[in-house]
Amino acid sequence: MEERATQNVLAIVDELLSQAEAAKKVPLTNRVMLDQDELLDLLERLRDELPDELTQARWLMRDRDKVILQARTEAERILREAAGRAEEMARESAITQAARKHAEDLVEQARQIAKEIRLGANEYADGLLLRVQESLAATLRQVEAARSELRSQVSAGRSQERAGRTGRGASSPSGDDAAAVAATREDPSE
Repeated sequence: MEERATQNVLAIVDELLSQAEAAKKVPLTNRVMLDQDELLDLLERLRDELPDELTQARWLMRDRDKVILQARTEAERILREAAGRAEEMARESAITQAARKHAEDLVEQARQIAKEIRLGANEYADGLLLRVQESLAATLRQVEAARSELRSQVSAGRSQERAGRTGRGASSPSGDDAAAVAATREDPSE
């Protein structure tokens, strides 16, 4: 369609040129006489055949400073938005890194606290076990003392029993034999 419009424009221009060449000359001047109605008709047809792009180009040429200013303003706005977005992304990245570092610090603190709690619990348990051990040792000493006292009482009781038998006229073993018998009766495990 643009090609047809271009051909129409060229045809009208050719017609204008033909009329200018065929026009009558005004005597004693370098001017020619053209039919005004025909000339205006051709010019209107020419204007109608001009493509819309040419009209837009004419408008752009007339308003080019305004268009350039608008384009510059739009470009600056886009650059500002891009810079702002880049800055925001950088801040978000920095915030993410800071949050990650903070989380790592918290985890490390938690590990340290858990370690300290574990060590404290071990120390506490060791202290309790030491007290239990000391208490058991004291109890064992008491048990040994009680057994020793009990053995003394048993030994003394047997000695009195033997002495009572000898006093009544019963035969009694010799002193050495009596000690040996008492020793075997005191501790049957030996």
